[in-house]
Amino acid sequence: MPIHMMPDWQRYLNQVPQMDAMVHQAKLFTLNKEAVELVVCDYLPKFRALLSQNGLENLSYWSAYDCLQNVNIKQQRPLGVHDFTWPSDAQFIRMYDRVLIMVKRQHYATIWPAYPSGDLFDRIDLMENDKLKQQLTLDDRGFVSRVVNFENDVVVRVDYLTPSGDIAVQENYQTGLVTTQQSWTGQKTFPNMNALIREVSVRYLKALSPEEILLVAQTGRNVEILDQLPAGYQIITTYNGDYAESTVQVPTNSQQIIASQPGEVPALQANSLVQVPLEVIAPFAAQLVLGRAAPHNKLPIFWTVNQVDEQLRHQIMRTLIQLAQEHRELNIVCESSQAVDDLRAIVAEAAQQMASQPGSMTADVQAFQDQFIFIPPQSEGQLFDWFHATYLLLDFGNRPNTYLQTLAISKGIPQLNRVATPYLVNGQNGQILQEPSQIIAVVNQYLEDWNYWMSIQTAAIRLSYEFDQQELWEKWQEVLKRARLGNKYGEK
Repeated sequence: MPIHMMPDWQRYLNQVPQMDAMVHQAKLFTLNKEAVELVVCDYLPKFRALLSQNGLENLSYWSAYDCLQNVNIKQQRPLGVHDFTWPSDAQFIRMYDRVLIMVKRQHYATIWPAYPSGDLFDRIDLMENDKLKQQLTLDDRGFVSRVVNFENDVVVRVDYLTPSGDIAVQENYQTGLVTTQQSWTGQKTFPNMNALIREVSVRYLKALSPEEILLVAQTGRNVEILDQLPAGYQIITTYNGDYAESTVQVPTNSQQIIASQPGEVPALQANSLVQVPLEVIAPFAAQLVLGRAAPHNKLPIFWTVNQVDEQLRHQIMRTLIQLAQEHRELNIVCESSQAVDDLRAIVAEAAQQMASQPGSMTADVQAFQDQFIFIPPQSEGQLFDWFHATYLLLDFGNRPNTYLQTLAISKGIPQLNRVATPYLVNGQNGQILQEPSQIIAVVNQYLEDWNYWMSIQTAAIRLSYEFDQQELWEKWQEVLKRARLGNKYGEK
């Protein structure tokens, strides 16, 4: 019997789920010959591409939106420009990030590629009098899946379509009211889209065999769905504080709870209405892959900037500038999902001060500025490449990024954090620091004593064994064993 996984992918939209615990759990389970089915309650018109890009293209799934829209197509059949009918005098202008369609010198439409790969078309904006009239969302199976209707640039109605183009579900964006005609229910109207998704999902889950297991990401919507199921289902709730909602909610009928870190246990215990087994299992498996030895003339410090306030990030940047000025072999790689104009300005100010010094050389000032590299959020593949030669991971967030920490111990990379985590043993594979100014002394020690840095790297490698695939799988086997014994003895 398959394990039914209910992820939380609302935040991803059309992007590949990056650093998502349930994606990695699905990979771990299938690697160990466990049958898995995804129960997807999110609107994901590029879902087949998402599966393929994560190496899960053969995974079976049930989709709430496919059920509502009467979609039975499973294979990718992406649409191209010539699959649509355009005016005979339409002109197509390809730009860096879009295709403009002009008719009689008027803006007729814009075709947008899917982010980030750009190998599929995501949507088409249809214009009228230079205003957005309709937005067509393209499903990667070869049909227009959704039409968003605008009036004066404001969304007024959303139509979800069948592959043949009929309206399956209509959502009034002003009132939230949803109307539909479904063969499985006589109800024609719902107060909002969540209510309809909840109804169709509960119907599907109730039809599952009692022997099957539900592995569910903790979210408010998933809890609402599961709380409508009869008592007795074997529900395993997973919680990952990196991405979870601020309010911790646990289904009343959950049979087991899986936390991603020990620090999450108190909140989960406090919000669980029943006493059930609670385990801590890391969301990501460490896979020991040592990078090449970092060359002395190029030592990248990878700083994940997120989750720190403006004052702290400015203090960190000024500290890193001091290090970069003292050690020209250092590169500072700053990854941030936020604007970094303020950080760039601090670097530029430092460069101007260097340029004003007597005897300053233009080449030296430029070389200093080149030591700082600003990058947007990276994919798992991109991070893997960056960490191949990274010298040090710096994360001063209140909750350090679990995926980056797992990657660091996989690569034998020391870490500098402000808070304790299971992935950092203070004084062994890195340091827990209170103030940015402490970074300088630690990095200087690493740079001056190569043997000490190697001992830190060795400790990171040793720690990685505690989080490797075999260790994680053994823990999951115990969880699944309890669930299956519950089924066997009638606890369902």
